[in-house]
Amino acid sequence: MKNITLERVVRTLLAVLTIGVIIVIMYNYITLVAFLILAMILSYVLDPTVNRLQRMGVKRTIGVTLTLSVIVMAIVFFSTNVVPIFVEEMLELTNNLNIETIELIAARIETRLVQEYSFIPEGFLRDNITKISEELFDLGKLSTVLSDAVGVFTNIFSAVLVVPFAAFFFLKDGSKIRRDVLQIIPNKYFETTLTILDLVEKRLGLYFRSVLVQSTLVTLLS
Repeated sequence: MKNITLERVVRTLLAVLTIGVIIVIMYNYITLVAFLILAMILSYVLDPTVNRLQRMGVKRTIGVTLTLSVIVMAIVFFSTNVVPIFVEEMLELTNNLNIETIELIAARIETRLVQEYSFIPEGFLRDNITKISEELFDLGKLSTVLSDAVGVFTNIFSAVLVVPFAAFFFLKDGSKIRRDVLQIIPNKYFETTLTILDLVEKRLGLYFRSVLVQSTLVTLLS
C-alpha cells in the first residue's frame, strides 16, 4: 500500500482514459483505422526503396513523392486497363446467364447422371437449381447485392485517396513519429523496447515485402 502514490494513480487513470478513447475512436471510425493500418503496411513495404533513394542523394520528401507516384500510376493503370476487362467479362457472363439457360444446363447434367446412376431420383438437380436461380435473380436481393457492391467500390475509391496520402506522412516523418513514441517509454524499459521494436519492424517489413512479391508473381503468371 505504501507504493501507491498520487502520481501513480494519476498515471494509471490517464492510461486507462487514453486506452478508452482509442477504443472509442477505433469503434466509431473503424474504416479510417483500417485505412491507416493499410498506410502503415504500405510504408513498411516502401521504406527500403525510399531509404535507398535517400542514400543516392535524393531528398526524402522527393523520394517519397516519386515512390508513391509510381504506386498511384500502377493503380491507375490497373484500374483503367485490367478492371474494365474483368467488368466486361462479368457483364457478358451476366447477359448470357439467365434462369432458362441454367435450367437447360441442369436438365442435361441431370439426364446424364440419371442414365449413369439409376439410384438418383429424377428432378433432384433441376428442381434445386431452379429454386436457387429464382433466388439469385430475385430483384429485391439483386438490389441489395448491387448496393453492397456500390458500397465496396466506394470504400475502395476512398482507400485509393486516403492510403497513399497517409503513407506519405508515415514515410516522410516515420522516424520522427517513432522518436516521439519512444519518449513515452520509461528509461529502464527503453533499450528492451527499442530492441523488440527494431526486430518487429524488420520482420514485418520482410513479411509484407515477400507477400507483395508473391502476389505480383501470381498475378503475372495467371
